[in-house]
Parts: sequence; structure tokens; C-alpha cells
Amino acid sequence: MKEFIAIRDKIKKVFGNEGFVELNDYIASGNEVLESTRQKLKRYLIESIENDYDVDMGKCKEILNDIAELKSAYSAENVPIAEANEPTKKRKKETVIIHDMDEAEETEDTQKNKNRYFTIDDDLSNRRPTFVKFQGLAKNVYSWRHMVEEICRELYKIDKKKFLSFVRNKELNGTKSNYFAKSGKDMESPALIGESGRGIFVDTAKLVVNDFSFLKKVLKVYGFSGKDVNVMIDPNYRRKQRANRKQEE
Repeated sequence: MKEFIAIRDKIKKVFGNEGFVELNDYIASGNEVLESTRQKLKRYLIESIENDYDVDMGKCKEILNDIAELKSAYSAENVPIAEANEPTKKRKKETVIIHDMDEAEETEDTQKNKNRYFTIDDDLSNRRPTFVKFQGLAKNVYSWRHMVEEICRELYKIDKKKFLSFVRNKELNGTKSNYFAKSGKDMESPALIGESGRGIFVDTAKLVVNDFSFLKKVLKVYGFSGKDVNVMIDPNYRRKQRANRKQEE
């Protein structure tokens, strides 16, 4: 490849752009072939994951790396690349590989988590719930705060007196702000549990943080644990987040 580029530069020096067109076009077409190969590999990788075929992710990453190297070398605009531009070229190449592998891994994640139940004891970071099951509760939800609100409503149905007592329970209230109170005025995300004038407000934002630690404390008072809360997640949530990030770039 180095020899090929050297010949290209010599022709450009002697004949200028006119004598350089044919070779330049050849290099450009080579770039298109490499890009086509990259796209085919991505499709193969994603289809293999979707159909549960065995696929060597490490080998695919290695091939994508080789293609990115060749694409950099074939680039008509950037050959020869000055030494000072090497870090930029490397970052661009690595970004392409990361995006390709992320897409494949997200497809695998989607397949694995479709129609699967988790509990709030599982690692649910960077996830979004779609459905919750807990005792008599079975409902679609659109956020973790919404899920917490519905669980609190179910606990209220199970034992209203116990739930209302949380207002006076120091162990179930924050040191700087109340998680359960008669008024939701100072809460970040208040939800009224119970009848207006008789119920209490819950700050659902506080019960979500730290892996649902305060929600688990509330469940424990009732004799339940995090394993009793079954949740379905949006299997495409990580893919959507990556698409949003790409739009912002």
C-alpha cells in the first residue's frame, strides 16, 4: 500500500491533477468496496445475533479494525497523511469501530431482554421499565418514578394504616427532606397516595435513587423484598439512547 501511495504522489508531481485522475478514481472506488464490506459485515453480525447463531465478536472487531485501517489508507483526501494528523485519524477509525460494535452489542442486548422479567435487585442502570408486576398489581409503566408510584398505591391497598404511618417514621424519611409527607410542596416528584385530604404524598424521585434503596426499605416493612417486584424493560432503550447521542454529535 505504501508503494502504491508513493507512485500516486510521483504522478501528481509530474503531471499535476490531469495525470492523476485515473489513479485517484481507482483509490476512491477501493474505498467504496471497503465501505460495502463493512456494511455487509455489520448486517451479518446483527442477523447472527438476532437468529441466535454463534458469532465471534472479537474476530468481527478485528476485521472491522482492518477495514478501518485500509479505508484510512485509501482516502484520496487524506493520503499521504501528515504525521501531525495521525492522532485524529486514529480517533476517527476507533469511533467507527466502536459504533459498529455498539450496534451489534445493542442488538444482542435487545434479543436477550425481550419479554424477560427482572427484579429491582437486578442491575437496571441505563434501562427503562415498561411493565410491573407486584402482588395484585400488573400494569404498564413509562418510567421508574411511575413504577414506584404504582407500587406505593398497591402497598396502600394492602395496609392503609401502615402506609400512612411512614410520615412519622424517621427511618423511612430523608434527613434533609421528607420522602413521605402530608404536603408535596417541597418534593421533587410528588405523588398523592390515597384520597385527597386523607392520603399522603410520596417523593417518587427519592425512592428511585441508589438502586431503589428506600423503596426496598418500604417493602421490607411490609415483609417484601426487591425480588418481589417483577419488571419488564424496554429492550430498545439503549439503542434509542445511542441514536439520540448520534443526532447530537
